[in-house]
Amino acid sequence: MAIRKPFCVKDVLQRPIFQDAKLVAGRDGLERPVRWVHVLEVTDAAELLHGEELILTTGVGLGRDESLTFQYVRGLIDRGVSGLCIELGKYFPEVPEGLRSLADASRFPIIVFERPVRFIDITQDIHAHLINRHHDQLVELERISRQFLQLTLRPQGLRRILELLYRETGCPVRLQEEDGEVLVYPEDAEAEMAASASGTPEGTGPGQGEALDTKAAGAGEAAGESRGPRVFCQPILAMDTRVGELSVVVRGKPTEFLHLVLDRAATAIAQELLRRMSLEERRLRTTRRWMDDLLHRGVDHLPATAAKHLRPETALVVTAILPLPRGGAVEAATAPNPGSATPGTQAEEPGEALRDSLEGSPEDRLLLRAARILPRVFQNYGFTAWLSPVGNHWAVIAANTRATADSGGTKGTRNGGRPRGAVVSSTGTLVPESSELTGSRRAHTRPARDSFPSPPARDSDPARSLEPEVMMRVREALRELMRRLSSGNAADGQEWVVGIGRIVFHPAKVSEAWRQATHALAAQMPTSGRPLGISSAVPGPRLLAASGSKSTASVAGQADNEQPRISFLSYDDLYTWQVFLQMDERALAEFVDGQIGSLLAHDRLHGTELVETARMFFACNQSKQQTAQALFIHRQTLYYRLEQISALLGDGWNQPPRRLALEVAIDAARFLAARSPGRGE
Repeated sequence: MAIRKPFCVKDVLQRPIFQDAKLVAGRDGLERPVRWVHVLEVTDAAELLHGEELILTTGVGLGRDESLTFQYVRGLIDRGVSGLCIELGKYFPEVPEGLRSLADASRFPIIVFERPVRFIDITQDIHAHLINRHHDQLVELERISRQFLQLTLRPQGLRRILELLYRETGCPVRLQEEDGEVLVYPEDAEAEMAASASGTPEGTGPGQGEALDTKAAGAGEAAGESRGPRVFCQPILAMDTRVGELSVVVRGKPTEFLHLVLDRAATAIAQELLRRMSLEERRLRTTRRWMDDLLHRGVDHLPATAAKHLRPETALVVTAILPLPRGGAVEAATAPNPGSATPGTQAEEPGEALRDSLEGSPEDRLLLRAARILPRVFQNYGFTAWLSPVGNHWAVIAANTRATADSGGTKGTRNGGRPRGAVVSSTGTLVPESSELTGSRRAHTRPARDSFPSPPARDSDPARSLEPEVMMRVREALRELMRRLSSGNAADGQEWVVGIGRIVFHPAKVSEAWRQATHALAAQMPTSGRPLGISSAVPGPRLLAASGSKSTASVAGQADNEQPRISFLSYDDLYTWQVFLQMDERALAEFVDGQIGSLLAHDRLHGTELVETARMFFACNQSKQQTAQALFIHRQTLYYRLEQISALLGDGWNQPPRRLALEVAIDAARFLAARSPGRGE
């Protein structure tokens, strides 16, 4: 269509009023677009021009001064003027040869009228034509816009919009959403777009809010010179937030009509993404209702879509997540107490964290993005997963769907991740199959003499070989989720604190796993509001354990700015902290003071390290040589410290059961110090 192409100098020469005009220079610049016609008789008015004008002049201000004429034309070229029309006469009898050479070299058309013409007739003709073209473009754009909007109401709306955009422009298109999902049309154009994008993409950069640059990028481009395929980008904005980017491969200079079509396509895509967000919000409200019952009250009212995955014998992992703005603090330092939740309380009211409209806070928009991305991310790692807000935290339930043959490390498992040789009892507890005895066999079984009482059955005991592989996949899925969430401007500088409960094999045990996950999350949060796994002042709880084993309370991305900063901690990695988190801190502090209060007071008063020496002495199995090496001190120094400890604690301090009490007290002191930075050990 002619209206989709720019109106150029060559089109001006086709107008009837230009039938007697002659092109005397700049023939290679006939592709220069013309946006307006302007009469300019003064020599110093180039600064008043915007570019892409066709200038009409009689040369009255130039006279016969060739240097002045040369300077005048050079100024027009520098301003990106489309061409110069001169009425030859007594003021300007002919075009000098030097001026023609300049115009040819610059691809700047110079048109002459050998007979007098009425400039007003030229301006009226060209301006009327430009206005009519603009009207026709608006009509065409309205037709295309209606088609774009109609496609948003059909299945696969985004793909259909890209297909229509390709048909209307002939340019390969690519849509990248902020969550990382990419759509390309046609599908075989990905290689071409990658090659075209090897240079710097033109148009708006990230965070800019204007449309594609419509000004000429230089004399060569203004003349229509093709510099090969280039990628132009159009940001997709919704609710003042960047939700994606639309890119096209353009051969040559993009036309104004292409800019307008891209803008209409970006609007339709934004509306489609908003519609998705609205549907996701309603889906999230529905998910929150049944997850709230399952997490806090153990009520198993699952919808059919969830019940087929949350069935007995399936390995379930529950995670508590705290999104934390980088460098900020949270008012509630600890995770919510799952045991205190009651129906109808403000903190647990379903849907309370979501707004009635989509114009919510950045936290709400981040939650909606997470709810939309999470199922796809976890599916790639062998899980079906659901997300729900709980106060200022997120709860995630992941059901293992990876078969045994694909589990890559779960050899000996079957039935949705349940370990071989184990069955699920009626109470949801995983027990060995050999314990499911018949009544006659059980009657002939005698209990062992002098045996310890059996502890309560724990779901993950028969699944110890399963846990590392499943937990590894869960952590990798969470890292991928948070990487995608941190890629958009809605989550700039985001940090994440994650607590993971034990694996369970029945929906009835999910509430217990949620309690464990919240405890693991709370263990990373001191009363100051900063996560221990991220703060450089206090190490994470696993690092404080006396065993000295490697920590899984890891922080991802501290050394790599391109990766999100995540603090992970599993409930099993809490060790004695599992008990400390459920105790009254005053009672725990009294226990610490009764056991090692004298050591703590001596360290505070004299600046010694007796508590740390005792901890390392126990960790090294009371080997003095290993303890001295671990503390980087001389052995005689260690002997002196041990004598001080013995004097303060009394004889037999390193013998059981006193040793056990001291080890627990030392760990409790470190727990209290971590929970309340500034409190001395």
